[in-house]
Amino acid sequence: MKWEDKYFNDDRHSIKNGTLYITKNLMKIPVFREVDGIVCVSFNRNIPTQVRRSISFLLKNNYKIRLVSPSTFNPKFMRCSEDTIVRENFRNMLHNYRYPNFFHFFEANEIDFTEILANYIQETGEWEVFNEEWDKFYPSVMKPYYDYYSGTEVYDDKEYIRDKISKLYRNIKIMQILV
Repeated sequence: MKWEDKYFNDDRHSIKNGTLYITKNLMKIPVFREVDGIVCVSFNRNIPTQVRRSISFLLKNNYKIRLVSPSTFNPKFMRCSEDTIVRENFRNMLHNYRYPNFFHFFEANEIDFTEILANYIQETGEWEVFNEEWDKFYPSVMKPYYDYYSGTEVYDDKEYIRDKISKLYRNIKIMQILV
């Protein structure tokens, strides 16, 4: 049974060419689509509730998911090289995982983000591209700012998010070795 048969279909949602769209402010925003038996979920900050509902629905029904950048749903972007698409997906996954709305969702529902990311690295075989993106991403998470008013160091992210992200790279390397 296909996901189209199970997933709800109302006035806000429409299915066209195997892609589920949500209508928000008169715009049709893609939520997910199926490609080669893998459901690609648009990991989009603009529609976090819909993304969380979609991930929960798909994992509950035992679908294999891949979190992708919303720009990959744009036909013009799909003409880019495979390296550019993979790089954009890594960048999107890392930056949105640190977003508290998604971070708490993964933690509360015990969804292993490390496994999703490690599977994507293994499927694409782009470990070097991931390392490059990680080297850009990690310092931005751990960079403190000095607050002159209070005289303390301030971070953009909470401490528990920084702790989890600092262990993410090590856990991915362990999963790569074990698989």
